[in-house]
Amino acid sequence: MMKDRKAQMALEYIAKLMIIVVVIAVVIGMMFHFKKDIVKKWETISDPDGDKEPDPNAAFIDLGATPLTASDFANFIETCWAETRDAEDSKVCFVLKGTTEAGLTEATITPLLDPKITVDFTGVNFGDDLFSINYVIVGNEIHIKS
Repeated sequence: MMKDRKAQMALEYIAKLMIIVVVIAVVIGMMFHFKKDIVKKWETISDPDGDKEPDPNAAFIDLGATPLTASDFANFIETCWAETRDAEDSKVCFVLKGTTEAGLTEATITPLLDPKITVDFTGVNFGDDLFSINYVIVGNEIHIKS
């Protein structure tokens, strides 16, 4: 009877050990599979304000005290579109630093643009003072980020 109990305990130990090994293998596999997402999230955690250097290939424009108007935004968007619509890669066209005029919204900018230009304003806060105008090859559109 005592030997049966010891054998049962040994099998339980091996089963628990196998479960632990499988869980560790799954966690490590998930880490490798989602490595890019983990690194991106870590960069966000380590630099929550996103105070990174702008793309060196982008035109950095500091407008100082002059507020950005709807026509300014439209001009920057159309210039980016004209320079990149036949590009083979995504590109950051402009990084704008400055305040915006009161009442500036997507609705005030869109009517000033050529209807052929597709612009994504998702997540733009016109109260911010730093804007990025990017051409994205997927979807052939301009993305505005703040």
